[in-house]
Parts: sequence; structure tokens; C-alpha cells
Amino acid sequence: MTRGAFALSGDAVVMGSKLASDMANGDGSHGLGVLDARGEGASITLSGGKVTDNALNDDSIAYSGVVRVSDGANLVMTAGEVSGNSATASNALSTTSGILLYGNAQGSMSGGKISGNSGHRGSAVMLYGNDDDHRTAFTMTEKASIEGNTCSTKGKVTGSGAVHVESNAEFTMNGGSISNN
Repeated sequence: MTRGAFALSGDAVVMGSKLASDMANGDGSHGLGVLDARGEGASITLSGGKVTDNALNDDSIAYSGVVRVSDGANLVMTAGEVSGNSATASNALSTTSGILLYGNAQGSMSGGKISGNSGHRGSAVMLYGNDDDHRTAFTMTEKASIEGNTCSTKGKVTGSGAVHVESNAEFTMNGGSISNN
């Protein structure tokens, strides 16, 4: 977790994390990510590398994503991939196997790929805008690719699409592709 800056580039790989609790986030509330940026000025930059084969492994895990950006933080993805992650064992309403932008968070994706992830709602990108004063926003452009992600129903929660937008949030697609999800 960072309240500063985290960058993944080149051939770096983040893999094999299996989160069994989201209460280890240090603030006594739900929400955690394998990569997690929180607060104004915090950021995650993906300009290469892979975030792969990670999982959210308990139904008590909520407001979490394999990559989580929240509370004023920013995500920039220009290359690399978020792939092969799972959130099928976590809270079906509020988790993603891909990228979660939560609260006052911003993100952009101009390149790279989000693929092969499995979950229930927004298996690639989930925007959960719970802040009435600040809109959560994600913009997809250029050569960005979202493909081959799977959403499934769990209990009474119907699975949604590869991209899930809820409450005060917006997803803008000015380029790239979303296919075969």
C-alpha cells in the first residue's frame, strides 16, 4: 500500500498473492489491493510488467481489487498487463479481479491489457463512486485492451460486465478495445 507513488515497468512481475482478509489495510475498515494507492497525491503507474495470478480469497473481503486506487489517488496505465487474477471467492457486490477505482479516484489507460480475470462485477475495471462531491472517473484511449474477462453470478448478486460503473462514477472510452468478455 502506498500513499506516495508506485511504478511497475519493464519485466517486473507481481504474482501469487492470495488475500484472505482486507482488514490488514491499517485503517480498520474494509478494502485492500495487492497494489493499493490511497489519498491525494498517491499514484500507481503501470508502464510495463505484469500483475498476474493473484486472488481475493474470502467472502469477507469488500471494497477491494487486485489493483486498488482510492481516496484521491490516481492510476495511469500505458503498457503492461493485469491478467489471470481472481475475485470469485470475495464479496460479490464490491470487489474486482482487475482494477478498482473507489471514491474520489481517477484512472487512465492508453495502452496495456486487462485480460483473463474472473470475478462477479467489473472483472476488468470497477468504478465505485461513493463520494457525492467527487466523481470517480476512468478514461480508456489509444491501444488499451480489455479482453477475455469473465463475470459470474454469486448467490443473489447477478454478475455484471468486464467494466462496472456504479454511483457517482464515469467511464469514458475514446479508443482502445473491449472484446470477448
